[in-house]
Amino acid sequence: MFIKTKSNKKVMIEITKINCPTCSSNKIRKYGIQKSKQQKQRYQCKECEKIFLLHPNNKSYPEGIILNSISYCNLGYTQKEVSKLIAKKFKINIPQKTISNWINEFKEVCPYSRLRNEAKQQFKPENIIDQYEFLHNNLNYKYQIHNFKLNYLTNNNEKLERIKTYLEKIPTKEFPHHIFKPIVQQGWKGCNPFRQGISN
Repeated sequence: MFIKTKSNKKVMIEITKINCPTCSSNKIRKYGIQKSKQQKQRYQCKECEKIFLLHPNNKSYPEGIILNSISYCNLGYTQKEVSKLIAKKFKINIPQKTISNWINEFKEVCPYSRLRNEAKQQFKPENIIDQYEFLHNNLNYKYQIHNFKLNYLTNNNEKLERIKTYLEKIPTKEFPHHIFKPIVQQGWKGCNPFRQGISN
C-alpha cells in the first residue's frame, strides 16, 4: 500500500506490521509454529506475554477496508460507529480492537489525527466535509471542501481568508459558472451544480 506524504512522495506502508491484538504493543517475538496443515507462525507480545497468530484462521482485511476505517475515524466517528459503518458498506464485521490497532499503526502517516478532537468539537462527522457535483462541458466532476481544515488553515490569515471566500462561493450561484460555457453549436445546456451529501 502506498500513502502520499506532505511532499507528495509515495511511501510504501507494510499492512502486515505486527502489533499485539491485546495491548497494541509492537514489541513482538516469534513463538514457534502452530502444528496444523498450514504451519502458521505464532507470536508472543513482550509486554503482556499474549500469544497470538498474525492472522487467525488465515483472516486478513483488504486495504480498502483499512483505509475506510481510518478515514471514518478521522471524520469524527467513534470506533464503535466505524465498525457499524464498515459492516454496512462492506458486509463484514470488524472488531473494535482491530480498528484501534489500525489507528495506532498508521498514526505516523496520518498527521490529521492530532487535530481530530478539535475538529469533533466544531463539526459533526456528517458535516465536516461538503461534497458537490458539477456538470461543466458535459463532464461531471466532484468538488469537496473539508470545512475544519479550511477554517484551521485560513484562521487569522487575511490572504488565505480570500481563498476561503472564493472556495466557499464555488458551489453557489454567486460563482461565475458561465465561464465554463463552450460554443452554442456543441449543444451545451449550461452548468447544473447540485449539492450531494457524503455517501457511506
